[in-house]
Amino acid sequence: MRKYKLEPYRIIYNAEIKLVSPLIIGSGIDENSNNDVMKDKKGNPFVPATSFAGILKHHFEDNYKKANCWEKLFGFSENYADENGSGSKIIFSNLILKSAGADIRIRDGIRIDNKTGITEDAAKFDYEVVEPNINFSYKIEIQSDEENFIKRFVKTLERDIREGEISLGAKTKSGFGRIKLLSSRTDFYNLNEKEDILKWISRNENLINLDEVSLLISNSKNLIINFDFFIKDSLIVKHYSEDPKSVDSEHIKSKGKNILPGTSIKGAIRARAERIVNTLEINNREKFLLFLFGNSMKDFNKDKPEKESKKDKGSIPSRLSINEVRIEQKVKPSIQQRIKIDRFTGGTIDGALFESMPIFAENEIKSNRMQIKIENPVDAEIGLLLLILKDFWTGDLPIGGEKNVGRGVLKGLKIEILQVDSRIEIDDFLKLSEENAGKLQKYVSILNEADFENHMKYYEGIYEEILNERE
Repeated sequence: MRKYKLEPYRIIYNAEIKLVSPLIIGSGIDENSNNDVMKDKKGNPFVPATSFAGILKHHFEDNYKKANCWEKLFGFSENYADENGSGSKIIFSNLILKSAGADIRIRDGIRIDNKTGITEDAAKFDYEVVEPNINFSYKIEIQSDEENFIKRFVKTLERDIREGEISLGAKTKSGFGRIKLLSSRTDFYNLNEKEDILKWISRNENLINLDEVSLLISNSKNLIINFDFFIKDSLIVKHYSEDPKSVDSEHIKSKGKNILPGTSIKGAIRARAERIVNTLEINNREKFLLFLFGNSMKDFNKDKPEKESKKDKGSIPSRLSINEVRIEQKVKPSIQQRIKIDRFTGGTIDGALFESMPIFAENEIKSNRMQIKIENPVDAEIGLLLLILKDFWTGDLPIGGEKNVGRGVLKGLKIEILQVDSRIEIDDFLKLSEENAGKLQKYVSILNEADFENHMKYYEGIYEEILNERE
């Protein structure tokens, strides 16, 4: 029988956050879309405590391995009879909407065949999102026999939320679920002290200042790239209106603001990455891309019978994330009428007149910012991304729909590359300084030489079971 051990130190952490990009928190219901948002009995969206706990557990496991947070706080067990295991020492609340009036919209999605560049058959889907600029509140209770550790944990958690390192819900690697810390309060109780026991029982405040507490040491060496750009001419990422009097398609918006979705950017990046590694004939290129962009077993087995593919489990998460870009550049929507041509006869297809409403650039005064992050990249992955950014910069890699009529071409303005204590700033990709040219060429050369054998072995070891299932 396990012996009960008193955990004398307790923290109650209350916080309020603001949603700054759309949130996908699926309920498994498909009444309004293929994936409806989870709602409470009043119809308000919320984030379940189980989801929030999983998000934080993975965040600390991935970024603070030396701190052993999963053993000290989140619990662990090899099996049900493991007497050396430990239960979780954290209690999470649901993330509750602070006020009524959440805006839930439906977004359209398609799956593009990277080889042909066109939509795959039966690959149209839609999903509900919670629009940004709403607030959630939550509470975390922690117990431990390590006073300093739980204080460091809470301070690190707050820092990471404030700096945008933690996102909520699904598709976070495509810019969804970004949050901003608005306010917080930390109460600390030492149950070895009678006064603190009374406060704890009555749930009275016992505020603590964490200014003198040190942060947990991160093992992360993430790369962040900020890419400032203009829309050169026009852009459309199609949104289809339910209003029969509206145009057939218009450029997508969020809370009335034109955006460039992270899903569209990431799709363009992945398609060009495949093209580059195939051109360079890099060894193990399929796995190289897999360990960067990730994939799911559903994708691995899309050619298998449905019953067989349902047995497969597991996925490889993406290590590359993209923000959802708010279009700050001054643009103007304009209705364009087009017709569909029969490519065999060269004539117009009957009933194929349609209208779209792209946005057109009006000036180049205020730029737009794309942010790309890679978790713990190797030099070859950085080299691959630099080649793709060069294509964005020069207008060789358009984004969105109607690319065949010149839409989606970008014009680079500035690139900032940040990693640990390193910083490279590029004002003109085509006229690099000798110093920057040398730094960037190092990454591209390693990609050309396919010098990432240890990197491949590392991830093959981590995902061995999934890779065997795939094969």
